[in-house]
Amino acid sequence: MTSLAPADQISDPAAPLLETNSWRGRFNRTRRLTPFYVLSRLTFVFGLLLPAIVGGYYYYALASDQYETETRLVVRTIGLQTSADDGPGRVTTLGGAAVVQDAHILVNYLKSLDITRDLESEVDLRALFSGDQIDRFSRLDPQASMETLHSYWQDHTIAYVDGPSGIIQFSVRAFTPQDAVQISQAAIDLAATLIENLAEQAKRDLLARAERELDSSLEAYVASLDALRNLQNDAGILDPQAEAGVSTVLISNLILEQLKAEAALNALQASNVVTSPQITLLQNQIETLNEQIAAQRRQVAGLEEKSGALTAFFAKINALETERFLAESLFRSASRNFDVAKSSAQRQSTFVSVFAPPILPSKPSHPRRLASWALLVGCCVAAWATFLLIWAAINDHRR
Repeated sequence: MTSLAPADQISDPAAPLLETNSWRGRFNRTRRLTPFYVLSRLTFVFGLLLPAIVGGYYYYALASDQYETETRLVVRTIGLQTSADDGPGRVTTLGGAAVVQDAHILVNYLKSLDITRDLESEVDLRALFSGDQIDRFSRLDPQASMETLHSYWQDHTIAYVDGPSGIIQFSVRAFTPQDAVQISQAAIDLAATLIENLAEQAKRDLLARAERELDSSLEAYVASLDALRNLQNDAGILDPQAEAGVSTVLISNLILEQLKAEAALNALQASNVVTSPQITLLQNQIETLNEQIAAQRRQVAGLEEKSGALTAFFAKINALETERFLAESLFRSASRNFDVAKSSAQRQSTFVSVFAPPILPSKPSHPRRLASWALLVGCCVAAWATFLLIWAAINDHRR
């Protein structure tokens, strides 16, 4: 005979259903959930869903429109392009590679801290980027430092040089179309002024260098002339060639007189007039003429150690003449170089030519709302998935 179970041990078939629907059942089921399940749900809500909602609200409801204007320009140099290389110094004119270098200088200036300072005083750049109509996250702090303003300026501008053509492209973003055009035009005007000032400074430097070379060569030329004149004054000889001719004529005359005296002496001796006083006179005359001829020859040949020797004088004056010739050549070359530099500086002009000026944008170009929101969501998804994978790997390692 089968015994009946006690009443308290008889299970009610509806009990599990009642327990499931009751708060106790829900509590027991939640308590059985794994930490990974709970963590994945929490990170999904706070790490993915909430940032996506907040980001979408910001980009589509709060973010201020930004307008972009683009300018295209080129640095040009017109005028004479020549060079002079007739002397030790070389005068090169502006142009060619200098234009490409000026283009890169202009681009660097458009991205530099200097232009932010110049624009701050020109158009009050800080006020244009910190207006109350701009959303809080895009607005510049009115009390920001100059370095912060420079960083903000770099984020809202694009400037680069197209290598093959040398065309400069410059873009500015602002929060109204009028501000974008105003800032872009002011920046271009400042850059054009910089290029013109650099070109004028280069011209002044070129002329100053050529003028220094001209002055130096002129001083050397004048010094060589003074040295030559002093030597002539000290020696008492103005024309060495004429002086040599005079000495030659004098020696010739002395020799002629000597020959005449010897002929007269020979005639007297041939007539057997031994005791004639004329013979003694002629002998003394011949001896005197011999001494004079020898003295003149020693002076011309430089055998006497005195400053008046013509040979030594010729050696000195030839050296000074060579120096004078070289100094004169250098002076002529420097004079031509100076004329070329002056002509080049007067005829050349370097300037900025804008062939695509900034125009008033008709619609905003930034922020790119859908792309920015999609990027935000993608980053959140990647971070959320990476976190879950790392958590799962840690749990597997613990097991």
